[in-house]
Amino acid sequence: MCYKKYPIIILIVLFLSGCAGFQLQILKPVDEIKLDDTDNRTDNLTPDEIKLDDAYNSANNLASEARYLQASEVLSGTAASLPSPDKEKMQLESARMLIKSQHLLNAHRQLIEIDEQVLETQAVLDKRILTAIFYRQIKQPEKVVALLPEDLIDEGDDALKKEALMLRSDGLKNTHRYIESLTTRINLKKFLDEDEYAENTDEIWQVVVAVDPNDVRTQLEKEVDNRELKAWLELALIATPLEIDATRLEQDYEHWLSKYDTLEVPNYVYEELLERWAHFDFHPEKIALILPLTGDYANIGRTIRDGFLDAQKASQTTSPTTAQKEIQINIYDSNQDPNIVAIYQQAADQGADMVIGPLLKNNTNALLSHSPLTTPIITLNYAMDDTNTADGEVFQFGLYPEDEAGQIAEKLMDEEYNSVVVMAADNEWGERMVRRFSETYRQLEGTIQDVYYYDAEFDDYASSVQSLFHLDRSIQRHADIEQVIRRKLEFKPRIRDDINAAVLFANYQTATLIYPLMKFYYADELPVYASSHAYEPGKEKLLRELDGLIYNDIPFIVNSERYADSEEVKEFPRLYALGKDAYRLINTIRRLAISNAELDGATGYISVDKDRRLHRRLVWAKFNKGKPVALVQE
Repeated sequence: MCYKKYPIIILIVLFLSGCAGFQLQILKPVDEIKLDDTDNRTDNLTPDEIKLDDAYNSANNLASEARYLQASEVLSGTAASLPSPDKEKMQLESARMLIKSQHLLNAHRQLIEIDEQVLETQAVLDKRILTAIFYRQIKQPEKVVALLPEDLIDEGDDALKKEALMLRSDGLKNTHRYIESLTTRINLKKFLDEDEYAENTDEIWQVVVAVDPNDVRTQLEKEVDNRELKAWLELALIATPLEIDATRLEQDYEHWLSKYDTLEVPNYVYEELLERWAHFDFHPEKIALILPLTGDYANIGRTIRDGFLDAQKASQTTSPTTAQKEIQINIYDSNQDPNIVAIYQQAADQGADMVIGPLLKNNTNALLSHSPLTTPIITLNYAMDDTNTADGEVFQFGLYPEDEAGQIAEKLMDEEYNSVVVMAADNEWGERMVRRFSETYRQLEGTIQDVYYYDAEFDDYASSVQSLFHLDRSIQRHADIEQVIRRKLEFKPRIRDDINAAVLFANYQTATLIYPLMKFYYADELPVYASSHAYEPGKEKLLRELDGLIYNDIPFIVNSERYADSEEVKEFPRLYALGKDAYRLINTIRRLAISNAELDGATGYISVDKDRRLHRRLVWAKFNKGKPVALVQE
């Protein structure tokens, strides 16, 4: 800028400046401003420090107006030209602004680029907290817990400790590590204000009523040094008792209050305890069991019935309580009347306190589409819809194959097998298994390289396996090379190198054809996982072909040396186990639904979701000489 063109203006300015009491400072262009000792804001600052200071001030001003995305852009743009560790610290603040603006994926991308090696411990914890917020939002609590170990949290200041402990306790709760979550919540209390303290106590109570009583008893058998932890654990046993006696439970609670009189307990706790006890105090005396006992499915129906009745006899022998002795079981043949709703209504009219069944899917669909269902019911199959829309106390239980597919995905990722190929039957069952496996595996960030659907009747399994493992490409490359050099070469085909495991969804007949081919074609060192359909009791001689195959199955098969003397039980052991568990669920189903606990059952570890659908967590085995051998559960 030049002032020579404006002499008159300059004279006027000079004139005014000479007037008493009037001072005017002529503003220079920015590029002419010189930084000197009179500029307090930039006193002793380097150019990088000035740049950093300006960026933070601008970002804070934008954030004060809730313009978080713009604040992030200012910070990230400035950070790119800064040296470490200022660069990484500013990237952290940029990510924080992105999280506040709900741009979580972009925040995560920025956080990944930050090298923790250049950060001090406080900044490392801050980065982990921001990353944990992202994983909490996308419902991956196990990663939240892994990001925030206790030793790192201990290094933080009080503000960081508070935020980290909150995230860690939520992650532990959502991974069903309730006792650890409870301990973390107790440790969090000293960092909270009055309102936060009350909210934390509410969270503690939610964990207390969710924890598995068996885990509590195991913990209390050890020495519990933390008095408050011991108090809440003892209350958990009162909240979810093994047996219901309203008078005794009230006395137990009063005794607990007097024993831990310094503990602050919300007033609503006792009221909720009364509601829980009333809900748990459910001992049906008359059970209706609806199964197909004639027609095509008679053998299956009779096997489930035998398991059910055998479980009743066993319960009277091991725990001969009055409630169990008085149970009356009325059995109805679902094939005697095509109207399943009429059979259900007949059972209800005849005084049934609970209905078990029906078994067949068409009957289950028909019954659950009828509302309301006034008598509590545990069906032995699942409706077509994935949710429970029937009015009434309706639970759906059965041998749901999709649970197995999801657990295979989880097992693979636990073993760090993050890239696989899949072979499955080209039918509805195969598509369902692949769909559930894919959903779970990809959610856990696994990669499915290929899926091959085989035709169980007409497929050329050898060609299919070669194609899936890219052996056909290896063979073709070998042929091309020989053609070029015009001589024979020693050759061993190599399977593809972008996978570290394979998944096979097949029944035992097909599995005994495909799995040996996988091993033959140089995939013998590649772990292969399958569902329970790969094992058929009584076929051990044929199943020697599956030696080395890893699969999941029910505890009744994997952990039992023998099933029973009945031929029908030997033929349908899983269905017999289903009957046994159906009986055990009568007195425990409500407790499972409200406590998030698991029943250690014959068909697996049984839990109930929010839609009252029951799920089974299976056990793992490996074939050895045609028989399943249990793997050590870690």
